[in-house]
Amino acid sequence: MGHLNIGHGLQGGGHHEEAVRLLTEAENVASAAGERHEKASALAGKALSLVELGRVKEALRALTRAAQLFAETGDRYSKACVLINRSVVMMRSVATAKKAVALLAQAVEILTAEEASHDLATARANLSLALASTGRFEGATAEAARAVETLRAAGDDVAAAIMEADLRSRLREAKTSRPLAPRRSSPARR
Repeated sequence: MGHLNIGHGLQGGGHHEEAVRLLTEAENVASAAGERHEKASALAGKALSLVELGRVKEALRALTRAAQLFAETGDRYSKACVLINRSVVMMRSVATAKKAVALLAQAVEILTAEEASHDLATARANLSLALASTGRFEGATAEAARAVETLRAAGDDVAAAIMEADLRSRLREAKTSRPLAPRRSSPARR
């Protein structure tokens, strides 16, 4: 667990090479101990640093395995957060944005059942951006409205207003073919 926490701390400081090293150690220790949930957490964290280092294929493999392990342990919430992060990586390319739509639809389904309103809103916001990236602007607009409504229903009017302005701007950018920057999710938040 110590390697995991230190690895996450290094990420926050932008020390991604060292974070990958420590999170790989955490992954190996968890694997040897049969701790699938800890291994999934290490993989998910390592993937974020791998992306920052430009090692996108490795990051996608790590996120795929993390989602599988979280599913095996019954942690649907963390699996959904990993699906969101995997879609964020995939949305860097129009070719994989369509796959991101499918992952985000899964995340929305899981987070709806888990009643995790803020992460559900993040998943819906990213689904909106992924749909826009694939040229499906009507669906993107509808999903953006659902994301904002999710926050309002949770009583977070400030976050709803910020998200609404952000999504309005991003969808306008999408219509002019600028790349979209999706939102990340963290299994640590709930």
